[in-house]
Amino acid sequence: RAYVNAPPMIPHSVEGLLPITKNNNQCLGCHMPDVAPSVGATPIPPTHFIDYRPTTVYKNGELVKEGKVVGLKGDIGNVGDIKLAKKKKLNHLYEGRYNCSQCHAPQANVQTAVANTFKPDGLTGDLKTKSNLVDVMNEGVE
Repeated sequence: RAYVNAPPMIPHSVEGLLPITKNNNQCLGCHMPDVAPSVGATPIPPTHFIDYRPTTVYKNGELVKEGKVVGLKGDIGNVGDIKLAKKKKLNHLYEGRYNCSQCHAPQANVQTAVANTFKPDGLTGDLKTKSNLVDVMNEGVE
């Protein structure tokens, strides 16, 4: 990882695994938490099984987010005023996390044109290999 809670790089070839589509995500075959230990893979973290989006409904002609009416005469002036949505734990992978290659990229063993002098900072203990994002998601907001 380059920094604390950065998405880890993919340490294996992705040949034949991409593109990921809604009908084909071969990553799940090895990385689902119930399978990963038996095949030596890194399990998908808890953050990927949580829906952080605010609950939104259209009720009586009004937009309601997290139980509050949005609008000039509502409880919330605009949706940007919602600081924290209630996190909803799911028993399946959250659809917004389905396309692994949006955040995770394969490593490459190539010669770089410019020397890389980057030194990761703050990666100590478990944070070198694990994420604590689910525990610190709301730091500085609450």
